[in-house]
Amino acid sequence: MLLAFVVFAQGIATPSPLSSQAEMTGAFPDRARGIQRVTRHPQNLGFALFGLAHCAANPGFGDWIFFGGFVVYALVSAVHQDRRARAAGPDAVRRFQDQTSLLPFGAILSGRQRLAAREFSPIALWVSVALFVVVRAFHGRIFGGFGD
Repeated sequence: MLLAFVVFAQGIATPSPLSSQAEMTGAFPDRARGIQRVTRHPQNLGFALFGLAHCAANPGFGDWIFFGGFVVYALVSAVHQDRRARAAGPDAVRRFQDQTSLLPFGAILSGRQRLAAREFSPIALWVSVALFVVVRAFHGRIFGGFGD
């Protein structure tokens, strides 16, 4: 779950050319930065990690249906967003897609990107760690689990 928090927060901290804000303003970042070098859909990856972590911790069928839904949503949403952006987006979006990957570390392993740790937001890292600690501390009282 800590990884899910970190990836999600890094995605929020790094403006994406696939965002609605970029589409409305026409301000498309010129290249991938930070977490986008790992995946062009960091928030979707965060949701998928959230679902996978909860499926691993909860053996019940109903839990798997519920938390597995987050994984399915993350994957379907990312694929849909890619297809829509490729079909209707400007050239800047298509260039961004060509230099990044839907699959985590795909662009790095294929040589289209390199991991640049200095581009990651330290503020997003510390905020995500703090949120993780708070959620972990109060999870049992709010959501159940961890011995209730």
